[in-house]
Amino acid sequence: MRLNQSIFLSLCLSAFISASPALANDLSNGISFYKAKDYLMASKLLEKATIKSPRNWRAHYYLANAQMALGRFNTATYHYELARDLTTNRNIQRSAGQAIVRMENLRINSNIASVSREHNQASPSIDHQAELNDHKHRILAEAEARAKGIEAAAERQIKAEKENSNWRALTPNGEMVMSIPWQREQDIRQEAAATAAQIRRTAQRSADNVY
Repeated sequence: MRLNQSIFLSLCLSAFISASPALANDLSNGISFYKAKDYLMASKLLEKATIKSPRNWRAHYYLANAQMALGRFNTATYHYELARDLTTNRNIQRSAGQAIVRMENLRINSNIASVSREHNQASPSIDHQAELNDHKHRILAEAEARAKGIEAAAERQIKAEKENSNWRALTPNGEMVMSIPWQREQDIRQEAAATAAQIRRTAQRSADNVY
């Protein structure tokens, strides 16, 4: 039995050792291609890195950067949210949140420009007001979904940090549980609320400018 366990552990260790250089190469090379502005090659390598190590925030963060540079906002947002959930680096969390807001603004402005072109090219006999009202509703609905997603991501981040925390708190029942300082929890929620509020304000201004 002990021999079998030793063989199993040796195989696991060998697999880890062989996988680690591949992950490091994909990640470091992907970052290098990103910095060289070869976003397609960077995306291919960084995507491999995220598959090999799904909880590596650096892989998700740089993949999000590359995807945003390519205009793939949905994919970029997804990986920014993952990076923000996985890291405890405040600067990265803030940078990811700001990038999500920038993409939301670009997406909204792109939608407005598209509607304006359709409005100018369409036949005067078509009822444009109904179309414009529908588009305003879509802008606000999409922004609200993004805002709620950010707020939900903040709650997931708080939960993840508590589960991986070395800090302990005493519950009203006298039980010691893993937790995080209340100031940290408040900071995460406030930052998410500020980002969500900015998305909602931007969407409202954009919807008001659709005519």
